[in-house]
Amino acid sequence: MGRIWKTGSALGHGERFVAETKYFVGTDDHLAINERLRIPTVDIIEYNAATGAFPPSWHTHDDNMDVIDRTTLGVVGSTVMEVVWQER
Repeated sequence: MGRIWKTGSALGHGERFVAETKYFVGTDDHLAINERLRIPTVDIIEYNAATGAFPPSWHTHDDNMDVIDRTTLGVVGSTVMEVVWQER
């Protein structure tokens, strides 16, 4: 996870990849992939510091592409792709 946050910051997205723990999600849907299949994963969820919460649609039937901010998706996508590229 640290590499993703450092890369995001290096790419100029430090305001979105804040290197401090604000809230711990705990067990989430990616845990089975980590533990059973041993595939490394990271949960990148937009957190609203002003409201102190994740988006209201998170983990509901309304959690779909219509509610995902395009800019956020682009920032996360380019950051993760850069990390993958560096790992090759």
